[in-house]
Amino acid sequence: MTTLKFWKGKNNMKIKNRIFKYMFLISLIILIIAAAISFSFRITQLLNFESKKLFLINKIFENHIENFFARIKRTMEDINSSNDIVFIFDKNFLIRDFAQKALKSEFENIINKNTYIEEILILNEEQHIILKSGNNLYTPLKNNNSLYYNQNNCYYILKNRINFKTERHIIFILNLNKIFNDFLSNLNLENAYKLLVSWNNNFYLLQNDSVQKITKDYSKNCCFKSINFNIDQDIYLSILEDKDFVFKNIDDSLVLFILIFVSIPFITWLIAKFVSSQISTPLIYITKNISEFNFKKFKPIEIQDSFDDEIKLLAIKFNSMGKDLTKYINDMEMLVNQRTQQIEEQKKELERLNINLKNISITDALTSLHNRRFFNESFISDFKLAFREKLYINFAIIDIDHFKKVNDKYGHLAGDYCLKEFGKIIKKHFHRDNDKIFRYGGEEFVVYYLSKSRTIFETLLEDLRKDIEETEFHFENNFIKFTISVGAISQIPKMDDCKRLLKIADDKLYKAKDTGRNKIIISC
Repeated sequence: MTTLKFWKGKNNMKIKNRIFKYMFLISLIILIIAAAISFSFRITQLLNFESKKLFLINKIFENHIENFFARIKRTMEDINSSNDIVFIFDKNFLIRDFAQKALKSEFENIINKNTYIEEILILNEEQHIILKSGNNLYTPLKNNNSLYYNQNNCYYILKNRINFKTERHIIFILNLNKIFNDFLSNLNLENAYKLLVSWNNNFYLLQNDSVQKITKDYSKNCCFKSINFNIDQDIYLSILEDKDFVFKNIDDSLVLFILIFVSIPFITWLIAKFVSSQISTPLIYITKNISEFNFKKFKPIEIQDSFDDEIKLLAIKFNSMGKDLTKYINDMEMLVNQRTQQIEEQKKELERLNINLKNISITDALTSLHNRRFFNESFISDFKLAFREKLYINFAIIDIDHFKKVNDKYGHLAGDYCLKEFGKIIKKHFHRDNDKIFRYGGEEFVVYYLSKSRTIFETLLEDLRKDIEETEFHFENNFIKFTISVGAISQIPKMDDCKRLLKIADDKLYKAKDTGRNKIIISC
């Protein structure tokens, strides 16, 4: 308690006022930002919801229109396929009159079942009406349009030829206002939605029982718009929503935001005053103890009842920090040792992987023999060793005779199999530690070894040749036989030029091929 008395006075007031000032500013900024973000999020959420809702309504309406038109077209096809549609044009009055009565009855039944259909007509070749049922709407339609409107309704004229060889037509006049109004009614939607009809660069707005001709920019300025879909080659529909209806909900949110914004300064002042008063006194005490902190002589902070939960937690954490410091250091040293050990293990694993990668890079994947790349590396060094130490170099180039015919006759898979098996046979004959075997390229192979004296190199090659000659390679019910030609050299290098040795062996190989193949020609 003596320490607390020591820190009271001007210092206490400075800290308290500073905490109050910072808390007030921070709280004010946070509350304003939070209110602004909430309002912005609310507006965005409302707009996104209305946009998605409008898109969904458009898709549902599009499906509704497609299903309705599909039913109408099936109905027209049924009428078109009936006998009455043929008899109505018959020259016999009785047949024609009977067909007209039957069709008129059928038309009235269709109109009664489908309230969207205002009128059904049949036109002859001169485009005169010979039968109609429903409201008398077709009279004004002189220009053969697909769309017609008056003050109350917008009509779509669906026209279908009765016989492809004539100009007789059956016409259905559909009320787009009724279709749209019934659609909204079935979905229990508000009257804020309108139907935009686009036709030949003309735009019509349908709502309830009214039709309004508008400009192209009307939908941009007054409505939210979704996708367009067409019901005819030149007629497109899209459901719009009044912006006033959408922004009505935004206005309600704006009023709430203004009320919150006006009350923010007062709320912030109360919060800052209370928090600064609660924090300042115990914070001063904790600050004094922290300023006297010593790693060697750690003195825990005395926890007092006046501390708030956060201040008490701060003091507890500070006390535990000093006690745990040694443990942290020991744990860190242990962790460093573990990491060092892991690095060593990873280094060994990396070395092992590098060795494997090296083996892969110098090994022919098909035959598992060393490849041409490794030959170019190892042969030069071995040749220099033979030249320097006066050693015999026993070198042979082996070529499979007419291997192209094997590929052409049995396929490349058979050829690969033969190369693989041939590699195994070479390994069987040259299996000593100093024997080196390579796939030189294609069907050519190289084998060589160094020796201090002349060896039975030619005998080894002859054994290999006979073994290949007598071997039948069995692949997919095929028995394949082939021979080899060998060009070889066995001598101590007289000059430091490995290319000369390669040329001698290569020349001997070509000589073996030119003189009948299946033989060995060696230069000693």
